[in-house]
Amino acid sequence: MTDAPILNYRNTFGFVAYGSILANSITKGDHGDRTGSRFVYNFRKSGKQSERVKALVEGFRTLKGCKSIAVIPGHTPAPTQLQQLFGVTIRRRSTVPDRNRKHHQELPKGYGKSFVIPKDLEFPVLLLDDLFVSGRTMEHFRLALERRGHFHLGSQVVCLALGIDHKLNPEPTGETIAIETPRPGQKSPKLRIPKPEPQDAPQDAPVDIPMDLAPANLTEEGLDAALARLRWAEKATFAAFQEARDGKSLKAWSGALDLLRKLEGNVIEVLQSRRELLPASEVKTWLGRQIDAAKSSLLDLPGRLAPGLEGLPWPEMQKIMEREIREALRGLSNQP
Repeated sequence: MTDAPILNYRNTFGFVAYGSILANSITKGDHGDRTGSRFVYNFRKSGKQSERVKALVEGFRTLKGCKSIAVIPGHTPAPTQLQQLFGVTIRRRSTVPDRNRKHHQELPKGYGKSFVIPKDLEFPVLLLDDLFVSGRTMEHFRLALERRGHFHLGSQVVCLALGIDHKLNPEPTGETIAIETPRPGQKSPKLRIPKPEPQDAPQDAPVDIPMDLAPANLTEEGLDAALARLRWAEKATFAAFQEARDGKSLKAWSGALDLLRKLEGNVIEVLQSRRELLPASEVKTWLGRQIDAAKSSLLDLPGRLAPGLEGLPWPEMQKIMEREIREALRGLSNQP
């Protein structure tokens, strides 16, 4: 039985303080965990000790209560060793520049469009990579996952790398993952972790609307009262969303949406009663009448004015026509 200590650097966890294999082979001094670095290097290169890697990662996932594992893809669509082991959750759809030995450079433009995150990913999720050097890639994918799940403050995304650069001085957390030391001829180490205690299935809970946020009078008529109820409904909807997100009840979320729809209907009814919101058919009918009245009034002008304009000078004719047109338009504007 061996215990693999868990390291931590700014809320990113790992198993090995990784040092360059080249530096470890040709120079003396502190270059991280030499044995652990060789273990991570061999797995990245050829997939050696993949069962040990799987045991460590699965043990850590159980320890943190994550429901799924999302592996950060390589710089090409080809699956990495970790993706071959845990599946291609985040798919790279276009090749990006290789960041090997360039970890401290900024991510290239359009990097966020080079991969696809599945819509059915279960949270909390374990975001997994083989090495953590500068943290730029890990942070980019963490934010992408949180935006997909609409979560904040990292509570639903746990970051793990097999190795963390020893120059970052990752600190031990005091937690360990226990795995059995393989016997001669045995390839698969067995994970030893306590089984989680069975939990009762969540029961559907009634919608818990925060009545302390409600307006003083829920039945008052008027646009202002309706808008106050709508603001209250927004707060109640957000509270129900948080409850549903925590897994207590999905009915709370649908109930809040129903409440919001009813309040939106209430606002529409108030506007209609004030004649501030009219059906489209009434608007079309009224507009058609106005157009017909305008056509009739304007087309009547030539026949009515022509006899009186004959023989008059042009300035006088223009003055009379302008006066009559203005009178016609004024009469149209006074119509209900």
